[in-house]
Amino acid sequence: MTLEHKIVMNGSVPYASLDLDDTLAGDDDFRIPSQKAIKAYIASKTRNAGSIARAYIDFNATAEAEAEIIIGGVTYAEADTAVPATGVFTNGASAANSAASLLAAINGDLRASVPFTAYPDDTGDGLWLYFDTVGAAGNLEITTDSASNCTVEDFTGGVDVSVSSLFTGIHAVTTQQLLSGEIHIPLPFTPSMIQISALDGDGAPVFFTDQVTVELEPDRLVIITTGATNLGDGDTIHIYCTD
Repeated sequence: MTLEHKIVMNGSVPYASLDLDDTLAGDDDFRIPSQKAIKAYIASKTRNAGSIARAYIDFNATAEAEAEIIIGGVTYAEADTAVPATGVFTNGASAANSAASLLAAINGDLRASVPFTAYPDDTGDGLWLYFDTVGAAGNLEITTDSASNCTVEDFTGGVDVSVSSLFTGIHAVTTQQLLSGEIHIPLPFTPSMIQISALDGDGAPVFFTDQVTVELEPDRLVIITTGATNLGDGDTIHIYCTD
């Protein structure tokens, strides 16, 4: 029996058949995917929430007069009098003074396009910077002049929100596999991140030093069982990876 969904439009009553296939494969027509197919498709994907970029600035001495620190194209300049609203800081008499004044200038900056926030570090001589939103756009460059007397680490770690494929699996190690000196585990895609662990037959963690690599064509995990501590018959390998 064909199930149909009635759509009333301009007084006519056309019919769009309900696709009862369990997958979305081949659904290039006007059929309506079943709820089961939609759930299966969503379950095969995982949402990567992304991450915020961060940077670090450390003063190794008091900043000198007229020092400049440029963060993602936004200039912070040293002067005798601090004016945070316009990004002006003062050096003070120590590295800690310079760091505190720069932090106040960043967080008090009223100019447009200042999408980051500063936080003091535990030493008092440096500050952490966090981009205000998630995404790769936050991976900004920081430049300084010699008068700034500080070292910097650019913004890194910003990752865009995305939807990725997720694979989890358990592979049982057998004596037959160990004869080859390698364990091959097929993967459904080339992973960008992979995590593996192993348990023995009693469910206790197995710590091994075998070499693990990801190989292509076909996508697979290869474990070369020549380490000082090897996987053995009856162990299970637990895999978690995303594309």
